[in-house]
Amino acid sequence: MAMLTFDELVCATERVARVGLPVIVDGDDGYGESPAVVYHRVRGLIRAGAQAVTIDDTTGIRGFERYVYSKAYPEKDPFVEPVVSRESWLSKIKAAVYACQDTDCMVIVRTEAYSAMGWEEVLIRCRQARRLGAEMTLICDGLETLEDARTVNQADPGWKMWPDIYSVNGVPNVELSDIRPLGFSLVSFHIFEKAAMYGMLRFGREESPEEGAVEKRIEMIKNSMGEL
Repeated sequence: MAMLTFDELVCATERVARVGLPVIVDGDDGYGESPAVVYHRVRGLIRAGAQAVTIDDTTGIRGFERYVYSKAYPEKDPFVEPVVSRESWLSKIKAAVYACQDTDCMVIVRTEAYSAMGWEEVLIRCRQARRLGAEMTLICDGLETLEDARTVNQADPGWKMWPDIYSVNGVPNVELSDIRPLGFSLVSFHIFEKAAMYGMLRFGREESPEEGAVEKRIEMIKNSMGEL
């Protein structure tokens, strides 16, 4: 959402890592364009306790920034992620893998090139990232069905992460028992993140001593977004 600095990300990683559970950190685009910067960022997250770091091929136009981008360029589809060149992204991956050498941290490469470039480019990026030493791939866009999973596994065997399992009328788009044999050994569930946010809002509405305090804060945030 472009609302968290790298130093804040490190602090959050340290707090969560103290619990003793394996921590996967979303490293976004590496917080910089230079491979040298990405190397130092990943080293910082490792020192904070990260045991896996994702590095993606977006340009940073994501989340809140993507909302602003869509307002500035209404003719463009806001859900088509702009991505960096293959060479630029792979240079970051190489730096991240090097940063993880001789540690218990691994690199998860994340690509969102499908909407802009299609399956061929996505799978090329995954395969080349593996050759650089990345241990897991994550295709964040375009991977939705069991047939997609089979296609990806044929071109990119090895550990893979499934970006989200969702359901329509109670029927999931894929079953865990079907995708695990195809190498998808890790699954993210953003619904839990959303549930936590709704839970905090509900608590605030029920427990706030000032009537309408939460609504006032929400209105203030909306006004701030409008100004931006």
